Amino acid sequence: MAQELTALSGDSFPARHIRPDILLAKRSEQALIIECKFPFETADPGYVAQGLYQASFYAQQLASAFKQVSAYSVGPNEIVPTLQAQYLGRTQVGLASSSDVETIIRRMLS
Repeated sequence: MAQELTALSGDSFPARHIRPDILLAKRSEQALIIECKFPFETADPGYVAQGLYQASFYAQQLASAFKQVSAYSVGPNEIVPTLQAQYLGRTQVGLASSSDVETIIRRMLS
């Protein structure tokens, strides 16, 4: 969808510049999107929460190409105390801590 955008100059939008930090995919079956959000200066939960918007956007872009798409905003353990996710249409979007990443990947592989 984003590749259909056009700049005011008439040039096409280079959608290849919009991509998740980590994408694991099993061709046409599953995609797992991980958007890493680790604030540098302060422990800002808002910064991690912004990753939900990005993860959701990426998931919607990939939804037509995969049977199952999961997308997570991943932040520091101190900011994200529990792994949580919910379905938004056909895609699953959630928050995870860095220590949850292994669990998320195992779920995808099982």
